[in-house]
Amino acid sequence: MTSAMIEVEDLHKRYRHVKAVDGLSFIAKPGEVTGFLGPNGAGKTTTISMILGLAQPDGGEARIGGKPFRELDSPATTVGAVLAGGAFHDRRPARASLHATAAAAGPKSRIPEVLEAVGLADAPNRHVGAYSLGMRQRLSLAQALLGDPDVLILDEPGNGLDPAGLKWLRDTLRGLAHDRGKTVMLSSHILSEVQETVDVAVVIAEGALMSEFSLADADAGFSALGVMTGTLARSPALGVGIALGVLVAIDPLLGSFSFYSEYSLSGASQTLLDPDNRQSHQPLFGSAIALLALYAVVLTAVTLTIERERDVSA
Repeated sequence: MTSAMIEVEDLHKRYRHVKAVDGLSFIAKPGEVTGFLGPNGAGKTTTISMILGLAQPDGGEARIGGKPFRELDSPATTVGAVLAGGAFHDRRPARASLHATAAAAGPKSRIPEVLEAVGLADAPNRHVGAYSLGMRQRLSLAQALLGDPDVLILDEPGNGLDPAGLKWLRDTLRGLAHDRGKTVMLSSHILSEVQETVDVAVVIAEGALMSEFSLADADAGFSALGVMTGTLARSPALGVGIALGVLVAIDPLLGSFSFYSEYSLSGASQTLLDPDNRQSHQPLFGSAIALLALYAVVLTAVTLTIERERDVSA
């Protein structure tokens, strides 16, 4: 493959009266871990099913390396997937499960390598039914890696993992993306669970794109709060200006949360472009309130800090 990019373009899917995916578009690039985020029922699993050819879209298209999944020359060695729940026979040993997968996805010689990679090298002959949920997740990842694919798509891969397991998953996925140039896309409904793993976040709700941003840009926006805190103590007017800049910087992130989205600057732009948009209510006024609230909270924190330092000095 010349490119392992995942492209989702104007994807639509409806189940009877439920609009599961509504005009969704985004890109997951090689060398990056893309987080596919949203609350339960947002349409994440439906979207992944359409990317993997397990569901037929009503409109739009999902492509991997420029082709729909069904047109890939060797799909099993192009894309590895970890789907919710896994697909293993409980009475079959882990090694035997991977042997069955290897018949289609990759050489049997890679089985010891992938078991070692996911930390199951000491339990290959144990029946899968005796595995914990976290161990089953590791086995699912081993199965996905068996064909050494260019693309990895993982649906809620952190389920059942303890903190040590989550760190292992983070290090493994970032290594596959950053060191080996693979395209890694993982879904989650908890941003805090993946914020140290993903490079880019794609946030959806009710099947539609809410926000797409780089975690590095978001971190830069939040770090500006520290600069604003010091500035407020010396110049409130300048602090207001910096507060506005911070709000603009982190607005795409804040706009992904339902309590803020109707008041975000991006929401205001959408309302100006689409006056009939019913999902926003007085967003410009709301943005001003959000700015003043942010200013008030930081100013209060600065004031308390200054008073505490004065008390200590006294």
